[in-house]
Amino acid sequence: MQHILVCPISKQPIKAVQGTNLLINDSIDISNPIVDGIPHLMPVDGKIVDFDQNSNSNYVKDSRE
Repeated sequence: MQHILVCPISKQPIKAVQGTNLLINDSIDISNPIVDGIPHLMPVDGKIVDFDQNSNSNYVKDSRE
């Protein structure tokens, strides 16, 4: 089913991040959660992905902060 999912904001393809419950849109760095196996694709559910250049991990920041 992942091949038919698109970002609710940009309408670009999104991909699942292995080991997390997130769907990521790499083109605009927005993530959407997967809760109980259900993708939450409302624009309000999206969070900005902030890539920390001092480490190899990324941090998902609530865009409402």
